Amino acid sequence: MTSNWKEEALNEVEAVEAQVENESTAGARKRRNWPTMLLLIAIAAAVFFIYAPEPLKERVLTSVKQWLPDGQKEVTKAASKPKPAPASNPVSAPGQAPAVEQKPVVIERIVPASSEEINRVLNAMNLLQGELSSLRHQQMELEKQQHAVQVMQLRTRLNWIVNSANHLPQLQLAWEEISLMPVLSADERDQAQNMLAVAQKSLHQLQSWQQVLRKSSESLTKREHDNLIPVLENRWLNWITSQFSVRQSLSREEADDAALRDALIHTSRNIEMEIWPESRAWLELRAKLQLRLLNDNKGSEASVNNTIELPESFDTIRADIESLRSAAAVWLERL
Repeated sequence: MTSNWKEEALNEVEAVEAQVENESTAGARKRRNWPTMLLLIAIAAAVFFIYAPEPLKERVLTSVKQWLPDGQKEVTKAASKPKPAPASNPVSAPGQAPAVEQKPVVIERIVPASSEEINRVLNAMNLLQGELSSLRHQQMELEKQQHAVQVMQLRTRLNWIVNSANHLPQLQLAWEEISLMPVLSADERDQAQNMLAVAQKSLHQLQSWQQVLRKSSESLTKREHDNLIPVLENRWLNWITSQFSVRQSLSREEADDAALRDALIHTSRNIEMEIWPESRAWLELRAKLQLRLLNDNKGSEASVNNTIELPESFDTIRADIESLRSAAAVWLERL
């Protein structure tokens, strides 16, 4: 029995020693694996802070700061910031071009806007579109009003031309104003400029004829004889005699000159008012003026080529004035 007890005691001791040896071996194995685990954790943390999105990193750091001591929070915050990569200066081989330093490409992540910001931008765009449409509508209304005013001005000028109370200078001014109106089309503007050219040509002819008539009338000086009643010394008798005049009658030539002078002045005023003389009366007046001009220049070299610059009739200028009025009447019918 003694030997059996000893054997059992030795077996128990050996079992305990084996258990202790196994536990020490596992502890040593665990101690040997702990640096490897720390290295793996550090690598995982570095990869996480490099490739993880910014919002996720902020949330992780915030949760870590809650259980870290105060002294380690600043260290964690500094560790979260990515360190700038050291600049590398590549050395080019001999005979090759120097290598160009390549800067790191920074890829920024676009953070999507919130729904409130999107709604605010959409509301601002809607307001701008509303203002633009309102301004466009106001512009269209102003253009319509401006067009209506221009049409009214055009109608006024056309009525001015058609009215027989207005004469050639007024017609020329009206067609000039019409040709400058922006409401006209290209064809209407061409027609207005043609009418303006006709009016200017006719007015120039009419003014030149009036100038000839005035100069001719001024050359025919009207002679007046002195009063045959003498001046008395008695002022009362002198007052009575001054109420009467006795003058020598004009000679035949002087009377003809006076009549011709009055006829020229009268005709010049009439053609300005578009009161045209009769054809027979005008030819007779023109012949008298031509004879008087020849008599004044008789014996001189200028008398051969000295002809009066007056037309034989006013039919051409009357037709031009009629065309100006008829064109204005056609335009009024279109409006």
